[in-house]
Amino acid sequence: MNPGESKTTKIPAEKAFGQYLKEMAMVTDRNQLLLYLRPRVGQILQTHQADGQPVVVRLTEVSKSGVTFDANHPLAGKDLTFDIQLKQVV
Repeated sequence: MNPGESKTTKIPAEKAFGQYLKEMAMVTDRNQLLLYLRPRVGQILQTHQADGQPVVVRLTEVSKSGVTFDANHPLAGKDLTFDIQLKQVV
């Protein structure tokens, strides 16, 4: 590209953040949460897998009875499109 040129680049989901995997989301009874935790949709938490490995999850649903934790990346399953313009070369 030369200065002033533009282009659009598309990256399919499988080459970006991967496909969305339903098995990486789970519903937990709200009574399982720590008493001081006030869950909100979009909240990011760290928990641990059965083997002790830490995993970052996002709360995607909150109801009176349960919460849904999702370990997928927020952009998983989405194709990415970048519009690029080269301003200058230094």
